[in-house]
Amino acid sequence: MMKAGIEAAPLLQGARTEPPSPNVRQFAGFVLTRRFFVLLSLGLLPLTLSWLDGRVVWLTAAYNGVLLGAAGLDLKRCEGAREVRLHRVFDPPVCLGFQNRVRIEISNSAPRRVRVLILDEVPPESVAIPGPVEAWVDPGGMAAAEYIFRPVRRGRMRFMNINARIEGRLRLVRREICTRTPEEIRVYPDLRGARQIDLALRAGRPGLSGLRKLRFRGQGREFESLRDFVAGDCLRHVAWSASARRAKLVIKEFQAERNQTIVIMIDSGRMMTARVGDQTKMDHAVHAALGLMWAARAHGDRVGLITFCRNVERSVPPRSGSRHFARIMEILSEAQPQLVESDYRAAVKYVLASQRRRALVVLLTDIIDREGSKDLLSSFARLVPPHLPLLLAMRDADLDRVVRRPPRNAMDVYQQAVAESLQLERTVALGHFIRNGALAVDCPPAGATAQLIQHYLEIKERGLL
Repeated sequence: MMKAGIEAAPLLQGARTEPPSPNVRQFAGFVLTRRFFVLLSLGLLPLTLSWLDGRVVWLTAAYNGVLLGAAGLDLKRCEGAREVRLHRVFDPPVCLGFQNRVRIEISNSAPRRVRVLILDEVPPESVAIPGPVEAWVDPGGMAAAEYIFRPVRRGRMRFMNINARIEGRLRLVRREICTRTPEEIRVYPDLRGARQIDLALRAGRPGLSGLRKLRFRGQGREFESLRDFVAGDCLRHVAWSASARRAKLVIKEFQAERNQTIVIMIDSGRMMTARVGDQTKMDHAVHAALGLMWAARAHGDRVGLITFCRNVERSVPPRSGSRHFARIMEILSEAQPQLVESDYRAAVKYVLASQRRRALVVLLTDIIDREGSKDLLSSFARLVPPHLPLLLAMRDADLDRVVRRPPRNAMDVYQQAVAESLQLERTVALGHFIRNGALAVDCPPAGATAQLIQHYLEIKERGLL
């Protein structure tokens, strides 16, 4: 699924976190098919005429005896089901919120063609339980049946048994098979947005992902090329030696500096447990962090990661390279929010102690108001001036809908007034944070990835690092 554009894929290809157990098959019994019951009903109809002729009862009994005998013979011939093998295959990596394909491979060693109905036991953390899938398998051949699996959380999930039914030749009986193949897999964050950003930046077409190319003028940046002077250019950027050789004014162009440091902090406390659709705010924070990671990688920057709650849970120092980003991906796949208060002071203290080089420190969390988020704002502001802090607060999309919705009655007016008051308090809190020399973004969770990457590009453009 993930090919060109993500070099860290080799460490993500194995979606399983443990090897599958050997297949242990158990014959759970048999069921009678719809055809059997239709034929049985047809055989009982003549009994309505038994008052005319008593021999009808004997004919009906003989008919039902033959039908039961045929069903018994069909069941005996279903013994060929013992020659059917089932194996589950995933299309890695399995991603959150994505329609992942799961393939059941079927091999048939029996001397006849069989029809197999399969029902897999998927983890309960999925949007919908897949229905039975059907496959025909030729004698001595193989076939595959697929279904869609859409998980609703990241981390480890466990598949259980594969249940199958094999029809007899007369289609009167189905033999039930339970193949015990418990497997544990890892569900990764949604990689589609990151892959699109990575491919667009590598191809030199950032507009495909809504981003702008980082090429601009200024000081304190890496030299890129020369071009002719045009009216309005700054004279400080004139390349005088090159202008003398060409007998005309030439301007130096610069590009963003590379090998800068990005530290991503993800709050896994109570504020991030709120759900937006079928995902939590932390899921959206993980997706935003993933997008920033690939954008920074495309521009040659080093990325580190910190997840924290009551204390720092996981920490990866800033580095670059495919294996480093694959390690961050593994951590992001396991990170889960908790219903406890986060200790922002301890997290900031850890950053100040471990990160000596100036870095862009991005905190993904949410705030309430100035008073309710006082500890967060005051602690994060301590990163100025050694670092450049950027706070991305993910507000509830319901507030935006209430504010935009035209009021229809007095209750709507009251709700809209409360929503506007909450938004104003957030704006005041973030404004106070910005006045302390930091950066802040207030956006809905769905737009967190685009907003974060755009602000990262603007920081690079302005040379703030």
